[in-house]
Amino acid sequence: MEQVAVPDAPARSAFRRGLSMAIDLATTMVGFGGPEGPPLMTVRVTHTDGANEHSIPSAAGPAYTEREVELSHRLLARFVAGELNPSLLRDWWRSAGSSASPKPTEREALLDQWCRQ
Repeated sequence: MEQVAVPDAPARSAFRRGLSMAIDLATTMVGFGGPEGPPLMTVRVTHTDGANEHSIPSAAGPAYTEREVELSHRLLARFVAGELNPSLLRDWWRSAGSSASPKPTEREALLDQWCRQ
């Protein structure tokens, strides 16, 4: 594996994230439906034989912060380079509890911590 990237991860500023959530809440309250399912994003895995793309649902609704996306790409690069083991994500998940749902600032802090290891 040479590279892992998520070229179309949904990213918005804090203001736009808040506005989107407010609109979703308002449309739900007045009976016009609610938020759609999580947006899909593409994970592109590049290797010596070419590249594969996989569509996966975003875990952050309605979007990630721009900083989260930047830190996530840095972390993915460290996994690919063999500098870090992706098991650190599993280990965090186990220690935090499978129902953990950190807020954007908490996710950024975790990503930043892992990128500094």
